[in-house]
Amino acid sequence: MKSELSLKEEIDLYISSNLTPTELFIIRLLFLAQDGDSTHLMNYLSNVTDGKELFRLVLVSLQKKSIILASFKIPEEGQSIRFKDIPFNKNFLKRYIKEANQLGKEFFEAYPSFMFIGEKMASIKNITKAGLFSLDEFCIHYTKQIKAACTTHERIMKSLEFGKEHNLIRYTMLEFIASRKWEELDRIENSGDIAGYDNTELL
Repeated sequence: MKSELSLKEEIDLYISSNLTPTELFIIRLLFLAQDGDSTHLMNYLSNVTDGKELFRLVLVSLQKKSIILASFKIPEEGQSIRFKDIPFNKNFLKRYIKEANQLGKEFFEAYPSFMFIGEKMASIKNITKAGLFSLDEFCIHYTKQIKAACTTHERIMKSLEFGKEHNLIRYTMLEFIASRKWEELDRIENSGDIAGYDNTELL
């Protein structure tokens, strides 16, 4: 759940959660690791001077600030750690992804509700197939998928508008997100070769 926060959002998070820049940096690396990409955190631990010691000190500080739950036992020096086992305070997570509902709702509302398959109209905004049963759940899902990056969201909205204008949205909303279809739309727009393009086989 990496976040590309604006400068204002970052300062607000420092203030509201009493964070230091190093602590926020480590949190970002941890969120990436918990989402399955631990390469950046492992690089930090292995190659930054006293990286492992600094990492442990940050964990201790975050626990004192109630950002990491008190129930988590911080490993001693030399002990192993599972990044996914580090539990974050839910209130902090809500502050961290405070833009989730706004970003997700903007995307949800902009996405077409239906498309025609032959002469039949089909819904392409069904979110229950992904185990999401409320708009709030979808918003969080969307935000995680784009790593909470406002820059990515802006790019998605631009590509979505282009796709709608040229009748290129021919897949479900969940497929659009999971397969990063905005990148495909970007390539089409940049190529200038829209005529004759058909993506119905992607359904």
